[in-house]
Amino acid sequence: MFRAATHGVTVDCYLALAQTLSPDQRVPLVPWRIGTWLSHARFRVRCWEDAELFRPQPLDSEKRTELGLPEGTVTFAEFDGDVADAEADSADVCTFWVDEELLQAIDAQARSGTAEVLQRWLFAEFVAAVLHRYSAATCGTSTPQERIDDIRESLIGRIVLLLADRNADGERLEALLHTCVKSPAEVLAIAQDRLRLRRAAVSSLKGQT
Repeated sequence: MFRAATHGVTVDCYLALAQTLSPDQRVPLVPWRIGTWLSHARFRVRCWEDAELFRPQPLDSEKRTELGLPEGTVTFAEFDGDVADAEADSADVCTFWVDEELLQAIDAQARSGTAEVLQRWLFAEFVAAVLHRYSAATCGTSTPQERIDDIRESLIGRIVLLLADRNADGERLEALLHTCVKSPAEVLAIAQDRLRLRRAAVSSLKGQT
């Protein structure tokens, strides 16, 4: 699992009692039973491929003017190529611009709950932009023009693999690719679930003082 191409891994570490303490060793309000865990830490190992898939670029006033965007624009996906092109570099196909001040604020508070929610939301926005681009490129048809095996290395293919269940077979991947065409909004809902956006948002709000 530590060699996962797109999903990464979460490692939960527990420090627990290896044996039950004898009666004479027990202290009131102190754990004594075997298996009782004393501390817990969680580590998230992210994949290199995931990082390469989503690389937001700072959107400043000069870039807004160049792209013809209003001052209040927060995110903008600039496409240059086919999102289903397996030969193209994902970063070349889509440049995802994010307000420069927002990126700086997220970086300054990287460990905060708010920053975590914003990062997950930004990734969801990126996925939404790619999904709608792919759906629009099908020219109104209800089925994709490619098979998943042919576009695994493309931008849309990598997103499908990222959103699919880890044990998804070829048939389920094909079904998800079809849904990208027929109902991008449904796939975006799946992305929000995979990104645990709801939990992060609720936890962030509950943690406010």
